[in-house]
Amino acid sequence: MAELEWYKELCEKKNGDTYYDTFRNHDLKDIDANGRRLKLAYFWDDIIEMVKSQKLPSDFQSQNKWINAGTTYRRLVEPLDIAYYYRMSNGNGNYLSDERKDRHKVLQKWMEEKEKIRRASASAKAPKPRTKPAALTEDSCFWAYVEEARKDLEYLKQGEHQRLQSLEQFEKVVTTMNDALKISSDVFLKGSSFKMWLEEWENTKEIIPLNGALLS
Repeated sequence: MAELEWYKELCEKKNGDTYYDTFRNHDLKDIDANGRRLKLAYFWDDIIEMVKSQKLPSDFQSQNKWINAGTTYRRLVEPLDIAYYYRMSNGNGNYLSDERKDRHKVLQKWMEEKEKIRRASASAKAPKPRTKPAALTEDSCFWAYVEEARKDLEYLKQGEHQRLQSLEQFEKVVTTMNDALKISSDVFLKGSSFKMWLEEWENTKEIIPLNGALLS
């Protein structure tokens, strides 16, 4: 995990790019991060299998230590899984419906169940509002949404006007997340695929009339 955090920082400071885009766009054979990504996947798959087979304490998945570890892993590494998927599929397919691994779904469920218990507790304190962007984007599927939004925008420009609704919805989600400081600052680096999508989307909206059909 520490090595992948270093890799993320290196991509931002040395290359001026997100680790997502670096990993997606370069030859994976030359990236040590890929091996670390796979080792962590094996580790968490083993942990989850041990929980299912009751080889760990019954309250294991509700222990703060493992909830936090799993959440950090998911937010740091799932973007690399997404990048790998779209690189190897040449941008085709949909990660969310076709490829998202059970480990990420399980770890997300553990976190959500823990948060539900905390909210229901009479002694629970309201979380303090953020004062700076999250170190890791809270929604670990964020880059998959970006990939699908990029495809939707291309389809929209080709005349598939039904794509407009999903693009507007994604824009609202991004605005809400950003206002709540739930998106990490690297997402907005100048060369990031999200930033490129956003600029293209803003330009496209200028030629979309109120009825949602593109001007000729």
